[in-house]
Amino acid sequence: MVAQNKMSVSQMTVVLRTEEPNTKGAVAAMLDIDGEFSLQTVGSFQDLLVILEREPVAVALVDIDPDPERSLEILEQAIARFPQTRFVAIAGEMRNELVLTAMKAGARYFLVKRNISPELVDVIHRLVSGDVKMSRGMVVTVLSAGGGCGATTLAINLANELRLGGQSQALLVDMDTSYGGVAKYLGLQGQFGLADVLMHPQQIDRQLVRSATMGHADGLRVLLSPASTNFSAPLPLRTDRLEAVLEIFKQVSPYTVIDAPRASMDVAAMLAKASKLVLIVFQMNVKDLRTLQAMTSALVGRGVSRESIVPLANRCRSKRTYLNPQDIQQIAGGLAVTEISNDYRAASKALNFGQLLAEKEPRSSLRRDIQRLAKRILDAAQVAAPAGAGRKG
Repeated sequence: MVAQNKMSVSQMTVVLRTEEPNTKGAVAAMLDIDGEFSLQTVGSFQDLLVILEREPVAVALVDIDPDPERSLEILEQAIARFPQTRFVAIAGEMRNELVLTAMKAGARYFLVKRNISPELVDVIHRLVSGDVKMSRGMVVTVLSAGGGCGATTLAINLANELRLGGQSQALLVDMDTSYGGVAKYLGLQGQFGLADVLMHPQQIDRQLVRSATMGHADGLRVLLSPASTNFSAPLPLRTDRLEAVLEIFKQVSPYTVIDAPRASMDVAAMLAKASKLVLIVFQMNVKDLRTLQAMTSALVGRGVSRESIVPLANRCRSKRTYLNPQDIQQIAGGLAVTEISNDYRAASKALNFGQLLAEKEPRSSLRRDIQRLAKRILDAAQVAAPAGAGRKG
């Protein structure tokens, strides 16, 4: 029987650099409850370096307050000197520029002080174990068969309903390189987004993706499009790294929804192959139906599973004048069409207030239809999950 390689006692040391008694107390309390790590606390960077030189340290928690810019400069030097130690930056607030600077310096995680209690122990365990057992979430891609068909509204609210129904986190990725509809809908502003992740000079990992996202609702994270971070001169999307990043999305979040209007068919096929489902949103008119037919044929021709494609008819009215269900299904290549009701009042009200349907119009017919779609996706995920796997509470 081969013995497993285990870390020595000294390697299970966690060092905290902070000048704040409250931060020290919060970290000490959480590690005391966990019981697997010994904690050493120092008040200066000089004392931290002394400990790192003296003995192996599993994780170094570095409070970068009250001078974050200067602290990050020193942190970068420490990371270069001690590559075997996992460094975690801690701050009172999460500002995009600080997070990206910390990630570029080599920090493995950026932790906000108010999240020490719920996140600290899990972060340390994952860093020490190397995330050997990584969970894999699911991706849903939303494509549009015509302009103004409501795909972005659907993608935003679908991500939120997956978050609520799955009782977990959801990631919403905006690939609208022309307008950045997600940020404009939700009223978000940020300096970094998907293009920055894809163009990062070093290896792209989970920490980098997490640090580039923005929070909206509790548990809903958004990765902005380049049109949202710099509308005047948006960065291009490096599609040669997109496939790898899609796999990281599955490690970062149980549910990822990608809003990808106007995507080329090669990019759409790449997204579709990595997705549990690909929703093609269209309206009940001949032009959109012809586009739907062409898109479905193009995706299948590029190796996308026909079973993963869901034609989604948006803004459906109760009465149709010239298109019957049989004609629509035939045009859609035999695929069953899912219908979303036309609830213009609810959609407009939520959009004008920059709020989710669950917040502004929780009883609307539009929200109910999106909830049903989310439940269908969640049920499919549960069927596909291995025995014993469950949703995160």
